[in-house]
Amino acid sequence: MAGIAVIAQFDGSPVTDDALRAVAKGAPRRGPDGIFYQRSKGCGLAHLALNADPANKKTAQLLRREQDGRVWLITADARIDNRSDLRCSLGIDDERIANDDCELILLAFLKWEVACVQHLIGDFAFAIWDAGNQTLFCARDALGVKPLHYSKFSRGLCVASEAQQILQHPEISSRLNEGTVGEYLAGAAKNLQESFFVGIQSLTAGHTLVAGRHGIQVARYWHPEDLPLIQYTDPRAYAEHFRELFIIAVTARLRGLERAAITVSGGLDSGSIAAVAQHYDTDTKIQGFTQIYDQLAQCDEREYSRRLTHELGLAIEPVPTERFWLLADDAAFCPQLESPFQSFTSCMRYLYERCQGLGITVLLTGHGGDSLLTGSGLSYLDRLLRGDLGVFRDMRVHAALHHRSMRALVSRYLLRPLIPNAVKATLQTQSPWQDPAFPAWIEPQFANRIGLSRRLRTQSRLPGITSRSRHERVTEMLHLGSVARATYFLDRTASEFGLECRHPFLDRRLVEYVLSLPDEQLFHAGRTKVVLRNSLRGTLPEAIRNRQDKTYSAAFVDFSLRKISADKISMLFEDPICAALGFINRFELRRAWDDFRTGSKPMKGTAFWFPLTLETWLRHYHRELHISDQNQ
Repeated sequence: MAGIAVIAQFDGSPVTDDALRAVAKGAPRRGPDGIFYQRSKGCGLAHLALNADPANKKTAQLLRREQDGRVWLITADARIDNRSDLRCSLGIDDERIANDDCELILLAFLKWEVACVQHLIGDFAFAIWDAGNQTLFCARDALGVKPLHYSKFSRGLCVASEAQQILQHPEISSRLNEGTVGEYLAGAAKNLQESFFVGIQSLTAGHTLVAGRHGIQVARYWHPEDLPLIQYTDPRAYAEHFRELFIIAVTARLRGLERAAITVSGGLDSGSIAAVAQHYDTDTKIQGFTQIYDQLAQCDEREYSRRLTHELGLAIEPVPTERFWLLADDAAFCPQLESPFQSFTSCMRYLYERCQGLGITVLLTGHGGDSLLTGSGLSYLDRLLRGDLGVFRDMRVHAALHHRSMRALVSRYLLRPLIPNAVKATLQTQSPWQDPAFPAWIEPQFANRIGLSRRLRTQSRLPGITSRSRHERVTEMLHLGSVARATYFLDRTASEFGLECRHPFLDRRLVEYVLSLPDEQLFHAGRTKVVLRNSLRGTLPEAIRNRQDKTYSAAFVDFSLRKISADKISMLFEDPICAALGFINRFELRRAWDDFRTGSKPMKGTAFWFPLTLETWLRHYHRELHISDQNQ
């Protein structure tokens, strides 16, 4: 992906070339098509260019505009999908401007000021400097596809795509954020505003930032909890409307491309994108990639992907996943200073290299589909409280479909949700080191110091939504912890290969529609993603459209850690820096690891991924980090 960097000094002092270039170059993987700079009094902006659209000759999304004696500068990492609507609203006749996303954003700002974000559809992160008022305006798209970070310093504000860029500013500290470390070790991502560094914040998805001499104001502009519930008289209308928006979401991400890639499994999400791309975008040649397994047959989905080839004519290249066991290749496992998070599948680098070799610059994924479309079993409780006794009939169907007991379903979806949160808190132990929400190897004093139990239990309430099911769905999209982390990782890794990942299920128009649907359009009698299945009848192969199971990578992770890289991991856990810094209890960690390695206790290997990647990250960078003395 592309990137941006900005240094704004609100006292009007000039930004030095050295400082701006250091921040811009702090993300060396971004900007394969060059770094471009603009300056004005008190501000310097940079754009790290990636020309993902070969049809668009303009490389840099960087612009200076003078009007009525005033000057504005903008840098953006953006793809605007509603160009025609913006062109009409702004009264633009010039074809060149109508196809320049950066200029469209600036013109929208000049007309609507901070409210311009309500008129922008697409993936974007941008910063606009108003030289006359000495103010900086920044915004990030509603679903947070494009990253944006910021940090204050003595004279102003530093803004960039990545936190590690901001660390290159001479006044900004690399002090480690213990709270983020604790959440990471627990496998959670609760606080999306915080980075791994104290003082460096992430501008949350769907938010704007205005900064100037009088301080910084951050405000949320995307409010999906306020969307009205859609009620169609004809049940078929739900699927028809979804289909229209889904086609728009997929084709908008292929606009102007001669070639694009897509990661396909045998699952519903990626298969749906592939089917729509094949049917409705005849100008773009689609290359599919699917992961194959020979030893781990339970992970293999090539039989389903073959149906996409046979019935849709989609070219799909196999990716031999078992050539890329986790941690087997030291070169592939190299964390960036930005974050210790690493993907479970090292073979993604191989896939990115293949795309690069084929001259492909855009990769579509099914990322976000589960969070958006799965729905919630809490709809059973909502229906029961309305007096709908048909709930029990549907729950029996659910139990038979997924081989579950009625007793378990009643407990999970009808009884436990009725227990007040205050009672749940009372029933749970008050000792943070015994809290079941996180592993026993997290050091008790560390957990207590950062208030880890409180952090993990924090849950936003949306008082305007009475339906438990809908509340859960909207909260999921507002606080996309795991999705946001994975999106960010895909973004950072793909950019090394001049590749941009695009995610149709994170299209704002599609998301807002789905969040407005009645619960039964997503979840009914144990069937998930109902509206997606109904909308693609006749487009998606039936074996995939009606599939109810799902393959996970857990077996691949377990095998990699237990059989392939066990000795290497044991060495890392023998005398970990994490323990020396007081983050973990190495005896508890080693005991749990030995239980997992020998199979003496049923444990998931994914739980060890977080202390493992944190340990690897700290071994790379602990000398560059400022760590509180109380950890020693």
